[in-house]
Amino acid sequence: MHFLPPVYVTCEACNGRRYNRETLEITYKGLNIADVLDMTVDEAVTFFRAVPLIYEPLLTLAEVGSATLAWASRPRRSAAAKRSG
Repeated sequence: MHFLPPVYVTCEACNGRRYNRETLEITYKGLNIADVLDMTVDEAVTFFRAVPLIYEPLLTLAEVGSATLAWASRPRRSAAAKRSG
């Protein structure tokens, strides 16, 4: 069975940030949740150095070689798209 390829459309309300305006207005050290979740593990280790509850697990990720990965990767494909190929 053949399906059309997935079509991705950027949300006009959030510009692809996946959070509503009210959520994006909340910041920590000048960054909102979308900015923080887009960081690599290395960037997050530096950013959260003063927060041991977050820093220590991130440091473990960095030490095992995951430093360049986004630490909170967002899904890029739907479950149906993954099943079909």
